[in-house]
Amino acid sequence: MALDRLSEEIPSGKWSMARLGQRLRAIHGWFLGACPAFVLVKISNTTKLVVLGVGETRTIFAFMVQKAEMSVLARRLKEARQRAGISQERLGIEAGLDPMSASARMNRYELGKRVPAPELVTRLAAVLNVPATFFYAADDTEANLLLKFHRLRKDQRAAVLSVIDELLH
Repeated sequence: MALDRLSEEIPSGKWSMARLGQRLRAIHGWFLGACPAFVLVKISNTTKLVVLGVGETRTIFAFMVQKAEMSVLARRLKEARQRAGISQERLGIEAGLDPMSASARMNRYELGKRVPAPELVTRLAAVLNVPATFFYAADDTEANLLLKFHRLRKDQRAAVLSVIDELLH
């Protein structure tokens, strides 16, 4: 759902959190909860965080953050670590995390409670011998293709790209 569509669905004006929750429930079906700063809404089996505020013209503006991206990263991280056969602690240490907190931090990343910085994702990918883009591939087929392409030699990659170019023309 685009930000502009959400803005259209929530008319400007003063909205109490209860009334806003009712409106969002009517629009999207399942209202999860609310507090003065944000509303969580379940849309199409992914949770989206809608951060609400009131602009100078008293119109409600919203920013949406999809937690689905985070859960994809968490799932792919766990999958790659288990495939490599190493512990969370060992992965964290080999990626340069403090040995005292490596296990706990990796656990939080795999549970989706925290999101690693892009630099750490790159280091984790190197340790696990997967492309960093693998962690962000929502589609399983795309993720599998990324893994296989990553394992090819440079000349084999060029050949694969050549075949793809021929198929697309």
